Amino acid sequence: NIVIMPVVVVLTGMLLPLSLFPDAIQAALMLQPLAGVMDLPIRIYTGVLTGPGAALALALQAGWAIVLAVLGRAWMERVMRRLEVQGG
Repeated sequence: NIVIMPVVVVLTGMLLPLSLFPDAIQAALMLQPLAGVMDLPIRIYTGVLTGPGAALALALQAGWAIVLAVLGRAWMERVMRRLEVQGG
């Protein structure tokens, strides 16, 4: 938790808007799923992203949600196959 939280704060744009990062890494930061936590909603709300740009950003986040849900479900099924419950 002590290592993950600072990483999450930076990758979501809570500490510094992702648009202020260097151009070399800005594209990668915009494509990662944590951008949708803080940075993308603020960009849409303030009007920086409008029309097709906003639709693309929302579609990207929907895609991340589907990918992560499928991975989570697969992981849960794997764990449940190995689960052994004792007691009665």
